[in-house]
Amino acid sequence: MAIRWLGLESNPDVMTKYIHSLGASKEWSLVDVFGLDNELLAFIPQPIAALLLLFPLNSGAPASGGGTEVEASESKVFFMKQTIQNACGTIGLLHALANSKVPVVEGSPLDVFLKAGKDKSPEGKAKLLEDNSDIKEIHENFAHQGQTATPNIDDKLDLHFVAIVLADGYVYELDGRKSGPIQHGLSSEATFLKDAADVCKKYITSTPDVLNFSVAALVKQ
Repeated sequence: MAIRWLGLESNPDVMTKYIHSLGASKEWSLVDVFGLDNELLAFIPQPIAALLLLFPLNSGAPASGGGTEVEASESKVFFMKQTIQNACGTIGLLHALANSKVPVVEGSPLDVFLKAGKDKSPEGKAKLLEDNSDIKEIHENFAHQGQTATPNIDDKLDLHFVAIVLADGYVYELDGRKSGPIQHGLSSEATFLKDAADVCKKYITSTPDVLNFSVAALVKQ
């Protein structure tokens, strides 16, 4: 029987408290990205570790940011499969944190998970999360927060999170539904925000009739 969690709200305040409870440094937080043009990107605090894109799973042509899927074993990216239904928010945050320089509290649930999963396959990392009662408990606590209505574990989500990160000099899109990371070309710390925003723009333009996209940034404040 498939494992199912409550869906996580796309709420930067809730997600910030969530990653702090997992063990991420409290100097880092999630903030809304209100626009993807350069003028609005300039307002985002720096440094930035990742973007988290929320996009619709509609019945028509799927949204896409382009790029090239690569073998997880051929990249230096921490990538895991999603085998838990409705856990894309947590997996997006884990992808963002694992591929960043965000400090992690030693011995915290996040530290234990990342160390245990470091050398495992994407499927092995997924199994670790399935068996991790600490992260599940923290997830469920924050999945109830920030919701406009009481969540139901049987609800089928029509929105999906992916993380966009900088790793080994490339922009990668990390989506647990895929077989491996999606590479979007060379980048650097100086250009990452613009390059990651360009990936988000491609998603949005691929489904011009759909409006319910949102983007959050993992930043140091």
